[in-house]
Amino acid sequence: MITPAFGPVADATADVAAANIAAFAADVHTNATERGIALGYTPQVGEPQRDPDHDADGRFAWTITVNGATVRVLMPGVDAAVLRHVTSGQRVGGYLPSDVPALRVGDSWAWWTTAAMWAAPLPARP
Repeated sequence: MITPAFGPVADATADVAAANIAAFAADVHTNATERGIALGYTPQVGEPQRDPDHDADGRFAWTITVNGATVRVLMPGVDAAVLRHVTSGQRVGGYLPSDVPALRVGDSWAWWTTAAMWAAPLPARP
């Protein structure tokens, strides 16, 4: 059985995904900055770039260069309030928590908060 969070996203749009990726990139920058302070490096987070050849099932593809690594993100094109607030046992924007569409970062599925951490890899060591 496929977990609904990882399946096709109904009623998704590229415009909504574009707004979401801007907010997501800000969260990635925050995570990278916090790690940079803790580990003593200056994070580098580029602007998201659209990658439509990799769109799939209501998720819209973007790449973000973070600390020299290019990270592909498949962003669901539904309201960010739904994607950002997965709370156990409560409906979120009409979704049960297990049904909230997950993001894909590289080859891994995650909900927003975890995805924003995974999208901020540590820089390569010199």
